[in-house]
Amino acid sequence: MSPASRAGSVLSRRHWILALALGATVAACMWAAQLPDADSAELAEARPARRPLPAAAPATAQPVHWTPAPRQPWPEAEPAALAAWQPALPPPVQPPQPHQVQPAPPPPQAPPFPYQLIGRLVQAGRVQALLGSEQRSLAVQAGDTIDGQWRVQAIGDDSLELLWLPGPLPQTLRLKPL
Repeated sequence: MSPASRAGSVLSRRHWILALALGATVAACMWAAQLPDADSAELAEARPARRPLPAAAPATAQPVHWTPAPRQPWPEAEPAALAAWQPALPPPVQPPQPHQVQPAPPPPQAPPFPYQLIGRLVQAGRVQALLGSEQRSLAVQAGDTIDGQWRVQAIGDDSLELLWLPGPLPQTLRLKPL
């Protein structure tokens, strides 16, 4: 016999034993339920006989000596107890602030020019300004547009006249002495 078939037979024997135990339990319960109850007979003899209930009085009939009891008035409630039932108070009204005249905004100013004037170059009668920044260097002449925002108006001996186009605001850039 293989171990698998032997395990199956052990389990089936166990199932048979459990099924027989369950059947015996059910049979014992059914037998006990059919036996007469000795205690119930003793209790029936010890219980007093029931008296018949009196006939109910009609709903409209009132007792002859019935009078309503006088009632006392309700005590006055304290203000703290009534506060929860009152509507909420409106928020306090703020007096209007006197209208203050806002100072006029400062006149618009052009942002700082992103280049430095590092020199001037004259070649064949054409004057060019040499500009430099950390990213690049430029050579520009009057009328050129720089970065789409600055137009070169004029180039002097030691200065550069610019116009900031979004503003349009003028700005002068001076050559820094060494």
